[in-house]
Amino acid sequence: MDVSGRFQAKLGEIRARFVAGFDEKLAAAAAALHRASSSRSTQIERVEALTELRLFAHDLAGISPSLGFTELGQRASRLEETVLMALRADAASLAKTLPNITETFLAVAEAMPLQQDSATADVAKETPR
Repeated sequence: MDVSGRFQAKLGEIRARFVAGFDEKLAAAAAALHRASSSRSTQIERVEALTELRLFAHDLAGISPSLGFTELGQRASRLEETVLMALRADAASLAKTLPNITETFLAVAEAMPLQQDSATADVAKETPR
């Protein structure tokens, strides 16, 4: 196998590991979004949850295009920017941005190359719009 073939094979392995980890990462991000949206969460808990969601989006936006998931990377980048705007807002504005964050998160989930599990369906049902 030539260099190009070995590179493609290795890239295929990395891509497969990346895709295999989607369910777990998506579930963790959905849980963070749920905590950020919960009326039981304190302002500090909301900020921590949104920070976790931003890091998820940042990582996804960075690696996705390199592995051939351009659309996913673009949507993740939009999610990161949306979350950053919310984190910069005051408490009252933060509550108003949660539906937009949820919508952007669901767009990311739809772009993932695996079937969505119940975590994203739960976010869509439980988050106020």
